Amino acid sequence: MPYFKISKDDVALNVTDNKNKNTSLIEITVNLHYLKEKLHELENITISEISENMAITKREVEILKCLSQGKQNKEIAQNMNISVHTVKVHIHNIFSKLSSTDRTEAVIKAIKARLINV
Repeated sequence: MPYFKISKDDVALNVTDNKNKNTSLIEITVNLHYLKEKLHELENITISEISENMAITKREVEILKCLSQGKQNKEIAQNMNISVHTVKVHIHNIFSKLSSTDRTEAVIKAIKARLINV
């Protein structure tokens, strides 16, 4: 099973003051229902569903590998010696080519299409 870092969109933070102890309690709730739903939607994707006309570039494959490792844009940019803006452009193009709305979905589709190995 591939490892995915959960994005900020999949996590809810609730901060409450604990007046008795003068500290703050942070509760992190992961939206497991959302993740399970995404995996279920992507379960039956085939290679043919990714259009051959939308060829993924070598650089985009490198970005996808980084996304599958849970790396953030800044870290990807530093590792690849490119700007954060360029990373964002590549990710936008990947989302468009794979008809994805987030990193997790793009990585799952790339794995199922055998574009990357995890």
